[in-house]
Amino acid sequence: MRGSRPDPDLLQQWVCEEGVPPARVGARLGLSRAVGYAWLQRYAITAGGPRTTQNALVGRWSSGTPIEALAAELGLSPAAVDERLSAAVTRSRRYHPLGGPDDPLPPDLLRDLYVRRGLPVREIATRTGATDRQVRYRLSRYGIARPGRPDPCQDTVARARAAILRASATVARTRTILAATRATRSTRRSPSQGK
Repeated sequence: MRGSRPDPDLLQQWVCEEGVPPARVGARLGLSRAVGYAWLQRYAITAGGPRTTQNALVGRWSSGTPIEALAAELGLSPAAVDERLSAAVTRSRRYHPLGGPDDPLPPDLLRDLYVRRGLPVREIATRTGATDRQVRYRLSRYGIARPGRPDPCQDTVARARAAILRASATVARTRTILAATRATRSTRRSPSQGK
């Protein structure tokens, strides 16, 4: 498995109990709308769909119930049961709801680490227990940027302009040299042609 997984119980609570629209789940996770939709689909969580807790699911699976039997019993697909079990087994990192009480990246802290201290995204993620992606999303969402830092696109344009100017200067020198060479040749030929 790559990356971290959101807690299915939390997603289920938001969608089924609190009535959070699926389009808002990604933002609550601190990620994009598409990622929120993807996790709801992987866990087969819908407002009117079947509900179960992670503890109940893991308990039944640990007692020897096969995934296919659990899926049939709960009204889920075997793939959704497998995804939920994977989420229960791997909890080294988790998604932190944006602005929630356990959000490790409130705007003030993020501004302090990124702008004032100048830490890179990876270092901020390591220190706060978040992912690089969560840090970048929040920087964008909160509109946090380092002042005085050149825009990479503008920097590339400036380099391209400088290269064009150097090339233009080289072309102009080459034309001057060619013109001088032609003039020298024509003056050498002129007297010899007259004799």
